[in-house]
Amino acid sequence: MLRPPKSRAAGGAVNRSDDPAQDARPMTEPLPTRQALLARTERAGAALGYVLLLIAPFTMGFLAIVAIALAWLRRHSADEVARSHFRYQLKSFVDDVLVLVLSIAAAWGALAGGVAQLLGFSGIDLPFGLDASKLGVWTLVLIAIWLVLWIYGFFGLIIGSVRGLTRLAAGRTIGRRKHWQ
Repeated sequence: MLRPPKSRAAGGAVNRSDDPAQDARPMTEPLPTRQALLARTERAGAALGYVLLLIAPFTMGFLAIVAIALAWLRRHSADEVARSHFRYQLKSFVDDVLVLVLSIAAAWGALAGGVAQLLGFSGIDLPFGLDASKLGVWTLVLIAIWLVLWIYGFFGLIIGSVRGLTRLAAGRTIGRRKHWQ
C-alpha cells in the first residue's frame, strides 16, 4: 500500500503525521533560550555551593573552601539572582572565618588560664602577680565565649545555607540590596 507523500507546512517544514490539524498545534513549551540555560546552570552552581557549605562543618571546613572558590569564580558572570547568592556565600564565609578566629583566641585563652590555674594551685608562683583563684572565673568566661561563638558559627552556617537554598529555589535574590549595586 502506497502512502501519500508528506505535505509541506508553512515555512517549508515537513508534516510528521497524516493529520495536518495535529501538526499545526503550537508547542506547549518553547525551547529555553541560551540566557535561560546559563541562568539555570549558574543557579545550580549556587545551589551546589550551599550544599557544600551545609556539609562543610563535618569536613573541618574543606568543602567550604571549595564552595567559596566556586562562588568567587562565578560572582561576576552569573545572572542577578545567582550573583546575589554567590555574594551571600562569600559574605557568610568571611563572617564564619572571623567567628572562627575569635573562638580560637578564646579557646587558647581558656586553655592558658586553665594551665595557669593548675600551676597556681600546685604552689608554683604565677608571673605578673596573677592569682590562681581569680583565673578560674576568667577561664570559665573564655570557655563560655568560645562555646557561644562556636554555636553561632555552626548554626549560622547551617541556617544561612538552608535560607539561601530556599530563596534560590524560589528564584529570589538574597541579602539586602545596597544603593550602589
